[in-house]
Amino acid sequence: MAISKQKAAQHPAGIRKERPKKPVVAAPRNPVQLDADAKGKLDIIKQSQPDVRTYNDAIRFLFRQWKNSIPSSAGAFAGIGPFERDEEDDPYRSPA
Repeated sequence: MAISKQKAAQHPAGIRKERPKKPVVAAPRNPVQLDADAKGKLDIIKQSQPDVRTYNDAIRFLFRQWKNSIPSSAGAFAGIGPFERDEEDDPYRSPA
């Protein structure tokens, strides 16, 4: 009884090399508990905004809106009136 080796099946276009499979990496999940009111509000955001498809997108949308609503204090001092120069008492005034 002779033992024969079987040939590998060939693909019509030639020998097919198997590609290594890429590992599937799932994002870590953090369970969050919401009450019915909060979930309802997130559902309203999902329905009203065309680019919001998931609850994650809804939370990102809320965060962007919150960041845009914070007043900027760059270069401004609250409560200070406009600068006014007294022309007569200004020692640095150049003669005209």
